[in-house]
Amino acid sequence: TSALNERIAPKRSQSHASRNSQPITELVSFEEANYDEYDYYNLEEYPCHAGGKGRSKKEIGMNTNRHCPAGHERKIAGKLQNSEIKRRRTKSSSS
Repeated sequence: TSALNERIAPKRSQSHASRNSQPITELVSFEEANYDEYDYYNLEEYPCHAGGKGRSKKEIGMNTNRHCPAGHERKIAGKLQNSEIKRRRTKSSSS
């Protein structure tokens, strides 16, 4: 088992293996086949960040607000609605 533990990533895979019911050998082969050093870095959890609320950096990045290419639709819609309301008010108060 010591040779197997050397092949496993130091911190993450031991706790990762204890959470899953899969044998360690399957996890090692999956991680070796699919992960590189940057994936391990992005999958580490940083519990000290209050904004992330225990989520990994990868999860935070996937669930952030995205840029809307159409612009500020809500702001424009609000201005149009307010201008219609003001126009109705001025027409009703002037007549």
